[in-house]
Amino acid sequence: MTATLRRLDDGTRYYSLTFGQWIAALLGCGVLYLAVRFSPLSQKWTFTAVLLVLAFIAVAIAPLTGNALGLSRYLAAIVRSTLGPKQYRPIAQAPAPVQGGVLLRAAPVTLVDEPDHDDQLWADDTPGVA
Repeated sequence: MTATLRRLDDGTRYYSLTFGQWIAALLGCGVLYLAVRFSPLSQKWTFTAVLLVLAFIAVAIAPLTGNALGLSRYLAAIVRSTLGPKQYRPIAQAPAPVQGGVLLRAAPVTLVDEPDHDDQLWADDTPGVA
């Protein structure tokens, strides 16, 4: 059954996999081939061990692909956060003075005479009401 509705940020899929998932599958096959080719263990043991490691990685990554960012954006955000500039202040340093605006010692209070009854508020606006 083909899904007819897509979200705008969904990747284009070919045979149910996105472009990034195809690349990950090909990389996994390459890792498996190289491990079986150059491992000193028997082919069965190497094949099983590599498949278990790749499956563990896939299961660990799978929940990340369901979030709003997507895996590639999530990993890019982690890299930017790790490699980006850090802005730390020493604890002993005083906070920077407030710039701009008006700094008041107390909130201004305005006293207003309030009428005794609500009908006096609207007496001027409504003709015929005393």
